[in-house]
Amino acid sequence: MAQTNSQDIWREFSCRTQDDLLLCGREYGNALSTKLPLVCLPGLTRSVRDFDALANYLGHHHEISRRIITLDYRGRGKSDYDKDWTNYTPLNEAYDVLAVTTALGLEDFILLGTSRGGIIAMLLGSLRPTVLAGVILHDIGPTIDLQGLIKIKNYLQRMPSPKNWQDATEILKSVHHSSFPNYQEEDWQKAARLTFKDDDGKPVFDFDVNLTKTLLSISADNPPPNLWPNFMSLSGKPVLTIRGALSDLLSSETLEMMDKTHPTMQKVTVENQGHVPNLMDEKALAAIEEFLKSVDEHNG
Repeated sequence: MAQTNSQDIWREFSCRTQDDLLLCGREYGNALSTKLPLVCLPGLTRSVRDFDALANYLGHHHEISRRIITLDYRGRGKSDYDKDWTNYTPLNEAYDVLAVTTALGLEDFILLGTSRGGIIAMLLGSLRPTVLAGVILHDIGPTIDLQGLIKIKNYLQRMPSPKNWQDATEILKSVHHSSFPNYQEEDWQKAARLTFKDDDGKPVFDFDVNLTKTLLSISADNPPPNLWPNFMSLSGKPVLTIRGALSDLLSSETLEMMDKTHPTMQKVTVENQGHVPNLMDEKALAAIEEFLKSVDEHNG
């Protein structure tokens, strides 16, 4: 059932998975738009809030108004937590995405996947390619740099619970300052509000902490899987890859190989930002707008 928030910026929705978990998300923009819908999938422990600025802009800009769907995976945000943490896998989440898009009546759509969301996009290219009209990979590729993944593993396992919002800001600054050297205090404060949810004035984790268990086995002896076959399943689709110049998860070498392998892939690199670059960065946003326009025209 859909609900509209008090500012009338988005509409909340929910639906159930095949194993009866409740998944929640937000819908922005014009539900009756003839343009292709855009489905936005967040990173490993992230929520729909990451896309709020982008979705409001794209959903209400007079030239590119369209229906925007954002989703909290199982165990994140407002969605149900899974009693069995081993179910927190990209494959299960890919099937969850199909359940949600089917429930919302989406036959085909453009998918924007941030990090984990991009992995799911590549899996969908193998599982159900017909639903993908185009794909935006946000700082993720078929080869995931091991050191960057181990960094995520370590900080998630060691991250303390912040005492207050200033503490939350300082925690993020201490972990990610090298990835975002130009961030000002206001930027870190915004990042804290996107990373943690507000519980009666106190910042708290917005994901099932059991998610960290899924990373325990990652090591030099057990690197992340090779996703090149899944990326190749997108070879007939329009693809845009957005990389942060300081990314430690998507290397410049991998991006170049993706460009050589995919016949029409577009790419953009956001300077002075790491994993993941801000989608509202001028360069990234311009690339997204142009990509959406080109996919619309291709499917027009």
